[in-house]
Amino acid sequence: MFKHSGFHLAAWLNLIAGTVAIAVSVAFGMVAELKLKPSLIAHTTLDMHKILAFSTLSFALLLLVWRTGLRGRFPAKGGLLYLLLSGVGVTLITGAGYYGGEMVYRHGAAVSIIDEFSRERYWKQLENIYVPAAANYSKDSTLNLPNYP
Repeated sequence: MFKHSGFHLAAWLNLIAGTVAIAVSVAFGMVAELKLKPSLIAHTTLDMHKILAFSTLSFALLLLVWRTGLRGRFPAKGGLLYLLLSGVGVTLITGAGYYGGEMVYRHGAAVSIIDEFSRERYWKQLENIYVPAAANYSKDSTLNLPNYP
């Protein structure tokens, strides 16, 4: 099964197409990030998503350069290492997809209506916490901060 040249050609073409798709996805992600205004928690998720996406791109480029050096053939020596690196790449892209889904479905990133709602809610929370605390502060008495549940 693994000796069939048609499978190797299909794998080579998929590697090329996949690497191009990853590069385009990373580029669009970088552009989309410019419009995001994530909360602190969402930003940590975004950072993990970016790390995994750039790592995936790096692994795909490494495999592509390796196969290009072999003119598209599967490596006769180091084939096990190649497959291991491919597995790492699959794991990385799975993680990037997971954290991308977390960004959209848990944090509402890139969903404009939710973005506006989240920003308004965030500023209202800050206002409810800090404005009463500031109103209770006077220079001639001790600081009386309200207890929030």
